Amino acid sequence: MPSDNESHETSNLKQVDTTKLFSKIQPDIYSKAEINFYNARKRDTFSFQKNLKLIVTSVVLSGTLLILSLFSLYKDINHLNQKIDTLKFKSMTIVQQTFPKEKSIKFPLLQMKSLVKKSNETLSIQKTQQLSNLKTIDVLTRLSENISSAIDVEISKLSLNQTNLIISGETSNFSDVDKLKKYIENAAMFKVVLINNASINKKNNKVSFKLSIQI
Repeated sequence: MPSDNESHETSNLKQVDTTKLFSKIQPDIYSKAEINFYNARKRDTFSFQKNLKLIVTSVVLSGTLLILSLFSLYKDINHLNQKIDTLKFKSMTIVQQTFPKEKSIKFPLLQMKSLVKKSNETLSIQKTQQLSNLKTIDVLTRLSENISSAIDVEISKLSLNQTNLIISGETSNFSDVDKLKKYIENAAMFKVVLINNASINKKNNKVSFKLSIQI
């Protein structure tokens, strides 16, 4: 246990203010440190306020540029859509004028290609038919021109394709069949004339014949 003297000395001690003590020991260092800490905090506050204005300005400018870019993009897209609509309308008008029977037009370009293709096919078929008809008329004309009226001949069937003409009929006798063959051979249009068949028809005693003519 502490003695009475030690207890008395302890009770006589006073609380020491360390701040004042340090300031007395080194007053310049302590005061400068305190002032520097305050000034540093003041500078940080001033720098943040200054940067905040710069940040806000940058954000505003960036937002403005973004809005202007989006608006310009919207104008370009809208202008492009207007051009597409105009071209589509013109295409539909052309299709309707060219093919008035076509009622439903959804894809003008594709439908135009399809309709033109069909028209060309139809024209090709019609042209072939016209040439075939002209050829048939020409063949009959040449045939009638080269058959003499002196021969008693009756043609019952005529078959024509691209290279051959088949004639079936009746004459009075076999001699007339030979004459008919020779008359047809005189036409430059007919290259080769063959008698495929010649026989007596017992019903009327006439000669039935069949000629094959190469054109």
